[in-house]
Amino acid sequence: MTDIAAPLVFLSLTALALGTWWMEGRSASAHRRSATALIALFVLANGIVAFSGRSLWPIAAWNLMASTMPSEVTLQRLVAVDETGQQHGIDHRTWAPLSEEELMAWIRGRFTRLSPVDRQDALRDLHRRAESGRERATSGLPIAESNAPLGSRGASTHLLHPRRWDSAEVVPSERFVGIQVVEDRWNVRTPGGSAERERVVLFEFMAR
Repeated sequence: MTDIAAPLVFLSLTALALGTWWMEGRSASAHRRSATALIALFVLANGIVAFSGRSLWPIAAWNLMASTMPSEVTLQRLVAVDETGQQHGIDHRTWAPLSEEELMAWIRGRFTRLSPVDRQDALRDLHRRAESGRERATSGLPIAESNAPLGSRGASTHLLHPRRWDSAEVVPSERFVGIQVVEDRWNVRTPGGSAERERVVLFEFMAR
């Protein structure tokens, strides 16, 4: 049914939009009626999508991005380990031109199927990038080894990650000697939002 409804909605919206544009400056009353019909159809289509959960392209329910949050949440991430054994978050710009989501998707998938030797090689390179990013940030240089052509004026990824190392004062001072893939687990339903996180190290590389 949606295979028929979606193109009809799209064609109707397109026709009303063109009609509204055509009537502008020609007939105020016709232009008002056409604009009202366009808004009404758009609101109606959005309402149908919202209540049914079924997309009517180009109006989407965003099924890939919207979901109900479970009570138990797990999050995998990369952390660097300094010479004192302390773990540190890594500025997402370190991985450019990859986004953090692309890198973590690879780690959750292909990376886990690599041989132990290949996994260590991959982690060794990620450690090198993390330490290089730390050194560059400390020196006030661009964090990424490979920056986008537009630099800081380039478009952000769809998730806005914190810029952890925006100034040299907040960059970890100790050299990174290792990198870990960790999984944080916590219960978001804990009263008062005071849930304690349980952290498990899944993979690690420590420079010798």
